[in-house]
Amino acid sequence: MRGLAHHPLYVRGLVESLAREGVVTIGEHAELREPSLSTVPRPLAAARDNRLSFVRAGALDVLRMAALLGGEFAGTEVATLLGPSIIDLADDLQEAVAAGTFVDAGQRMGFRHPLIRHALYDGMPAVLRIELHRDAAQAMGGIGGV
Repeated sequence: MRGLAHHPLYVRGLVESLAREGVVTIGEHAELREPSLSTVPRPLAAARDNRLSFVRAGALDVLRMAALLGGEFAGTEVATLLGPSIIDLADDLQEAVAAGTFVDAGQRMGFRHPLIRHALYDGMPAVLRIELHRDAAQAMGGIGGV
């Protein structure tokens, strides 16, 4: 969450919200309880929603499918899940990088932070995730992937 030093009211609101959820204890010294990656604190989910509010629907689909694939993935794997070719998804992948969500991970791409991936993943209804995992396994099996 770069650049928060320029947004003191946001930082204060985020810390207060984390304290209400028990993630941060504020006393003489602040103590941070390690947040579970299985549940994203509401303030972080709100920050994610704010960061992605300007992302086009196509790029958001790319983000969600990538979240199904794990922390690192190949662009061709996302293309396999969504149907179009990697060429058709290039703009959406570039937009996700510009939004600060994806970073280069060698010959693959990855999420800038595991919490971003988990927030996207948790943002899908459980029944949808199950069905998407099933379809993804079938599609990836067809190309020798995951």
